[in-house]
Amino acid sequence: MRHFRDGLLADVAEAVFGEDEVVAGIDVAVEFHNAGMAAFLSWVNVMLCFEGALRDEVIYEGGLVHDPVFYGVTATAALAFIVLRSRKNHPKKVAEKKLFIAAAALGIIGSGLATALVHIAQIVPPAASSACGVCIGVGVVAITIAWGKLLVAHDLRESLVLVSTAMCMQWVPFVIMMLVPFAARMALVLALPSASVGDTLRYNAATCRYEKYQFGQPHIDAATGETPAFEASREPRKTDSAILNRMAIMVFIFSATIQFIWTFFIKMFTNNLEPSLFPVVFAVLTVLTFAIMGLALFAMQRQKSYRIELYYRMAFLLCVCSAGAFSLATQASVLAYMSIYAGFSLVVPTLWMMALGFSFMTKSSITNALSLLSTAEYAGFLIGFALVDALKPLGYASYGNELSAYICTAVIFAFSVAYVWIFPERDLISLSPTMFGLSTESLEARCAELGERFGLTKREKELLELFACGRNSAYIEKELFISKNTVASHRKSIYRKMGVKTQQELLTLVEGN
Repeated sequence: MRHFRDGLLADVAEAVFGEDEVVAGIDVAVEFHNAGMAAFLSWVNVMLCFEGALRDEVIYEGGLVHDPVFYGVTATAALAFIVLRSRKNHPKKVAEKKLFIAAAALGIIGSGLATALVHIAQIVPPAASSACGVCIGVGVVAITIAWGKLLVAHDLRESLVLVSTAMCMQWVPFVIMMLVPFAARMALVLALPSASVGDTLRYNAATCRYEKYQFGQPHIDAATGETPAFEASREPRKTDSAILNRMAIMVFIFSATIQFIWTFFIKMFTNNLEPSLFPVVFAVLTVLTFAIMGLALFAMQRQKSYRIELYYRMAFLLCVCSAGAFSLATQASVLAYMSIYAGFSLVVPTLWMMALGFSFMTKSSITNALSLLSTAEYAGFLIGFALVDALKPLGYASYGNELSAYICTAVIFAFSVAYVWIFPERDLISLSPTMFGLSTESLEARCAELGERFGLTKREKELLELFACGRNSAYIEKELFISKNTVASHRKSIYRKMGVKTQQELLTLVEGN
């Protein structure tokens, strides 16, 4: 049975049976509205971007309204995510719901007040702007965690499509926001987070009510009463925390560098983009992100392999291109803007899917992984923004001067370090099969099946599972207390028996393709 309104099944059950209780096992498919998450992402951008509702009346100058709001949002979000990750005891479900509603309401009220202050006051006290930013930051944290809990309850491939679509749709209200009068702008500022909160509450209620699912806990199949095999994922290993920490460092570098680039462009360049072109830029950006993500998802579907390294690869390329475009002629400013925002639109779904995948693989709460990565993201925004403010005493930059050249070189270097050494693409490649290809069955069960099919020995089956998890020879040597030559010999035998030549082909086979 498929429902579209929360309460429908309960109302029918009560009307037919006279009681509101479970009388049979029913699988309920909860349909996501991409617009719900898109509304949330768009709202966050409106609160943080110069081109949004909180842009200062004096274009590009900052310091009156936008700067205090930005600092308030990012600092509050980073600190709140740190607190969430450090807490071992979480409130009960009823208390958690009340806290979520209160925090979300605070964020909505704060955004409305900030937008109103920009419109009605020529000069807004920094304390008032900062207070609005703190309120918005609390709401951002609450809604982020709510969406994370919803997404982790579903197949990761479905979540990838949802997040990708939402990242494209977020620019539509963003463009509208820049063209409408104050009354409509205020309505959008209040409506976007409210719609997102409404979606999370409705889907949360539906999932918990009908599937008896507690977010972050093993899912119980309603038809069989058993936990699916994929939920019985492996226990966390010591190396898992190291992987997550490297993810966080990567996110911090990308976020700080991206924020630094576009803030530097806005605050430090004298011949920056004409404000009237912003709606055109973001309209084209909407089409561009749809095209990029659509092609990536099409390639994944065609290959029957859901791997987010495609997003990571394109995000790196676009970010590097944007850094180079800032140092070129004035005509390249539009390209620079679109490429940096498109790159960021690819970094965000990568962040979300890494958090969801890590939670899936380690049976850990989504709050822990998402809080760490979100802390890195907002801390990066804060640092990148503050660095530009620190450079302002050096004076305005112009295209082609030495400061601009040095900045672009440093930015490209930072991106390269994060991409090549901190969290390289090969780590995503090794994680993706477990995250996506095996979201319906356990890795252990799949490897056992393949071992029997291809006549692998007991030891070879052990190594197959480790290879499928992306482990290298050095790790296997320590884990199984065998020599490097023995690992190489077993690897060669496994590849020969299974008819593959590379680990990539092995991973594809393990995925079932």
